[in-house]
Amino acid sequence: MYPYVQTRPRKITPAFTPSGVYVLPLMAKGKHRDKGTGSIFKEGTGYRAQIVIGYDSNGRPKYKRVRCKSHKEAVEALKTLQSLQGQDRLASPSTLRLGAYLDQWLATRETRIAPNTYRQYEWIVRMHLNPSLGHLKLTELKRAAIQSLIDAKANPGAGKEPLARNTLRTIRNILHKALNDAVRDEIIPTNPANLVEVPKLPGSVRDFLDREQAQRLIEEAKQDRAIGTLALFLLYTGVRIGEGTGVRWQDIDFDRREVRICGQLQRVKGKLEYRPTTKTNQDRVIPINGTLYGELLQLRQRHEAMRFDDPDGLAFLNQFGRRMDQKYFLNHLARLCRQAGIKVVSPHELRHTAATIGLMANGNLHAVKELLGHSQVSLTADLYGHALLESKRGLTNDLEEAFQATPSGQVGG
Repeated sequence: MYPYVQTRPRKITPAFTPSGVYVLPLMAKGKHRDKGTGSIFKEGTGYRAQIVIGYDSNGRPKYKRVRCKSHKEAVEALKTLQSLQGQDRLASPSTLRLGAYLDQWLATRETRIAPNTYRQYEWIVRMHLNPSLGHLKLTELKRAAIQSLIDAKANPGAGKEPLARNTLRTIRNILHKALNDAVRDEIIPTNPANLVEVPKLPGSVRDFLDREQAQRLIEEAKQDRAIGTLALFLLYTGVRIGEGTGVRWQDIDFDRREVRICGQLQRVKGKLEYRPTTKTNQDRVIPINGTLYGELLQLRQRHEAMRFDDPDGLAFLNQFGRRMDQKYFLNHLARLCRQAGIKVVSPHELRHTAATIGLMANGNLHAVKELLGHSQVSLTADLYGHALLESKRGLTNDLEEAFQATPSGQVGG
């Protein structure tokens, strides 16, 4: 059995077209392909995989549809639909419950998103959405039920810790994304998550190193070429740990003294793999300061002397020349912190340190947003408002000096 694709207009042609699209082959008169195998349609700039899941009162077929960007994705999506159909896991829209729909939705997205993203989606669905809302029929799901779930997670009652606002936002966003697909597939008329609000919680200051602690860590990191250079890179650039371990030598321009952040190192089925994409799917270029420039040059010389050669050209390898596992780095970063006589911080807290001290130094919110790779400046402001207060304090002091200054050509008195 193989998936079929039809193009519009619906003219059936055999085998492969000149563009490489696999189309529904001609069949002998009187013969039909098996029911339930599904089909693939060219739709605009993308493709649509679909399979019949039932019939309405007028005998018209009802479909489960998945929209895809490429033909390859559509083929994989149709295979998943066929598998779900064989397991009797594709219910009619009128009886489909949210839990079953979310399971189907996850299955069709597994091969279309990054492994870490899929794991986050699956965890949110399994731990937060299905236990509370999974029993509800998809067609009867209302905004009030979703809002009640978010409110309950934000205020769980005495003796229980509320979820962080970012986690609440992620719960809402994942459900909103899944229900948007249900709207496109004409399972439900509107998205009930559209107007769900994430309540504002008491602000929590993210843990970071102060200037003195950061300087002590920098001095200690300079003594450890394998682990320390990555710690310096995170501290001076503010990149995510996966982005840092995913930097390749070809991404570093030593002449222009800048690095392009365009990929990340992720563990996929137990193996560390380079993936040419960032969390926001957008590349960014970060300048390299003098200290980091010198450290990277020495690191490259060390790799050449040790004959370290990663197949993807990764710059940050462990002391044995193998790819840098995040847990391995976390343990050695803790060692560096103890040797420096400071509190132990995580790689992500080095990112917070870069953002916080950077904002305190110049107050340029847009520049910090670009450095961190945030999608919106409002996210940066929400996360690092405490640092903005310090930069505003410096601004008010500057205003005081400006107002008290004697105008040119006038004598004070």
